[in-house]
Amino acid sequence: AVSKKNSSHSLAIYGFPPLIHHAMELSIAALIFAAAIIFGIIVQCLHSDMQSVDFQRKDLLFLQATAMLSFIILFAALLCWLQAEGTSAITVFMLVILFLLLILTTLSAFSMNGWVIETFKKPLN
Repeated sequence: AVSKKNSSHSLAIYGFPPLIHHAMELSIAALIFAAAIIFGIIVQCLHSDMQSVDFQRKDLLFLQATAMLSFIILFAALLCWLQAEGTSAITVFMLVILFLLLILTTLSAFSMNGWVIETFKKPLN
């Protein structure tokens, strides 16, 4: 039982700030995209002999586009975290790493697309 003496005190329970909620939601979305990428790679490896070359090319480009989207979402989540909690050495380091990974994935997608187009044009001619 609570006495009247203790009932006059208010107990405020605070949750996470909205930016932290956004960071969590974006991180979960990036995790779902990463799981989809892993699943796509596994399916492509298991059925590589039954697929046409054109389908494999489109599948690889789709997986790389999904990876870029996942990096962008994770980058946005980290930016939300930075706005809510402030900067620290580890968060700035993670921003740099994510940005470099995004650049490398983008360059890889563009170079692979160009290489695949040139490679598969030769037998068709």
